[in-house]
Order: sequence, then structure tokens, then C-alpha cells
Amino acid sequence: MKKQCGVVLENMYVDGALAPNRPCFTLSPNTQTRRLGIVCVLLDGVRRGKRLRATAESWLQDLSDTIGMNLERSPIRSGNVSMARSSSGHYFALCKQLNLVIERGSVLTPTRAGKRLLSHYWSGSQPYPLRAETATALLYALLCNDFFGLKTIIRALRRGRDTVDAIRAHFQSELIDVLAEGRCTKVPAYRRAVEDRRKVVSNWKKPEKYAEHGVTARLNWLADVGLVRCDLEAVPRTYRICPLRTDVASLVDAVKYPTRRAILDQLCTFRFTLKDPQADLTSKDVDELLRDCLEARAFETDRPHKIRKKVLTEDLILEVLIGYPHLLRKLAASNVRLVDRLNGFCTHHWRYDVVVASRSSQCYVLRTEAHGKGA
Repeated sequence: MKKQCGVVLENMYVDGALAPNRPCFTLSPNTQTRRLGIVCVLLDGVRRGKRLRATAESWLQDLSDTIGMNLERSPIRSGNVSMARSSSGHYFALCKQLNLVIERGSVLTPTRAGKRLLSHYWSGSQPYPLRAETATALLYALLCNDFFGLKTIIRALRRGRDTVDAIRAHFQSELIDVLAEGRCTKVPAYRRAVEDRRKVVSNWKKPEKYAEHGVTARLNWLADVGLVRCDLEAVPRTYRICPLRTDVASLVDAVKYPTRRAILDQLCTFRFTLKDPQADLTSKDVDELLRDCLEARAFETDRPHKIRKKVLTEDLILEVLIGYPHLLRKLAASNVRLVDRLNGFCTHHWRYDVVVASRSSQCYVLRTEAHGKGA
């Protein structure tokens, strides 16, 4: 299925290297930002109008008891936001590092990635258990912004280090090795960015302090999305790759520098391990799902009178991966590429065509009126 999935997505995007966000695919998490569900709650607050940072911080702290009770339904029952203002502040910092919100002055606005996550999150202040769509959107944000950090943790687990202390003891040296591998990129500016980050990590004055924050947070993130399992009864607590997700871990560990194709392949493999409707879809069902994905999701706008004429193919792929994996499964089983099914696809009002260019930012799906007039 993994190989077939790659066939489905062929010709839908350009396989370019991702531009590194600071600090170069390696976040600087705080041990208090251990739960991705709280990230979802915070974003949901922004959607509900808590757009001033001070207001959102107070609102998040007021929900502490509700979130704490909901954590009992999560893979790891600790990590609630505390009443200290610094706790909610660290979560705001994480949201910005994951490129889910931007802050202008003290006003918070969801980014395109943040809006994508919110479109699949409707659990309010009770995020757990995370829905498959939410977990997939969160994993994509992590891979795009903390690839080297996650890869370091995954590699440690695959080498048999199954406790926090064991992973912390080698975190600096293994992160340096991962960053050294990342210098293989052919883009000089990206290569310099990775090398600069490697030098920073090599010069950590107190590596145990950095490991304390970096290891615990990432283990919890991976447990939240279902890539890692935690044995809460073991003393000390142990972690291991979820047996269903060993292929995903292998893919992450094998990639030296993240590209769009690599991350989407990892995400697709992960998504296919999650539970979804397994109904035997007919050709008519596929057309209905594709129409729903295009009109109710990909081309939907938050401005009712605006008609969107085109959508980046990468955004459409993510929408299909996150919300319509059963559509991908059917196409894969039939060995049909998404681009072939999509080109010339018509609904009652619209026609859709894929436009491929040399740059990923110029690859898009074009929508025109079904009878030839522009949208």
C-alpha cells in the first residue's frame, strides 16, 4: 500500500527541499509544553474570538480543571497547563514555532497551517482522545518544523533507548549526528543553516538542561499523535515505537534532509495506519468524495462572497491525506493517480484541472465554470 500511495500522488507536486524555519527544523521546546491537545485548545480559543494574547492566556488558565480531567483520556495523563502565566506563554511560543499562529502586536491570527488544523478540530476544551484527522494535521506541523528533533528521538527509540534518562544521556551527540547528515542538501543556504545549527548544539554549555526540555516534550508529542506508546505502569516509565507505525519511524530515520515528497510519504504511511471507514467504494462514491473534498474543503473560503479560483496542489494533497484517506485507498487499490482522476473532473458547476510548473509554489489546481466561463 505504501508503494501504491506514492503512485497515487505522482505528478501532483514538485519534490523540492523544504526551506528551513528558524532554528532549522529543530524547535526549542519547554518541558511545560508537553501536550499537543492543549495546542488545539489554544487555537480553538483564537477561533472563538480570544485573539488578544492576554485574554487568550487567561482563558486557557481558566480551562485548567476541564483540560486536566480530559487528560485522563489521553495516552499520558500528565502535562496540564498550570495556573502560572509562564505555562500558557510557553504554549503560545510553541504555536508560533509550529507556524500555527502569527502575532502582530498582541493580536493572534491563525496561519494557513493553523486554519487547516482547526478545520479538523471541533472538540473545544476536551481534545482527547485526538481524532485521526487532528493527529495527522499535528504530525505534519511537527515534521515541517521539528524534523531533526523528532528524528533524533525516533532514532534513539529504534536503537533501544526506552526511558527518558537513557535518551537524554545521548541527546546532544545524536542530534549533532542527525544535523551532520542534514548537510547533504544541495541548496547552499539550507546547508549553511543546518551547519550553523549543528555548531550551536555542539557548543551547548549545559546539554543536560537542553535535553531535559527537548526529550520529554517530544516523547509526549509523539505519544499524543500515536507514533509512540508509553508504559505508564513501568518504573521508570518506558517508551517504544507503536508496532503499527514502525514503517513511519523507518521513513523518518532514513531521510537526511526533509523534502516535500519525503514528508508527504511519511504522512501518507502514517495516515493509512489509522482507523477509517473501510467501505468498498464505487466509482460514484469516489466522485462524491472528490467533489466534497474540492468544494467543501479545499476551495472553501472564510469569506462567503469570495470565489477561490485556484488552490496549491500541496494544500489539496494535505486535505486528501488528512480528511479523505479512504479516497486515497480506493485510488491506490485501482492503481489510479490522483492527477489523472482530477484533471478534467467536473461537478454541476465547476471543472478542475491540475497545472504543473517547475516550482511547487506554482503548481496548483485550477477551477473554472463547467461551461467554460471563468470562475
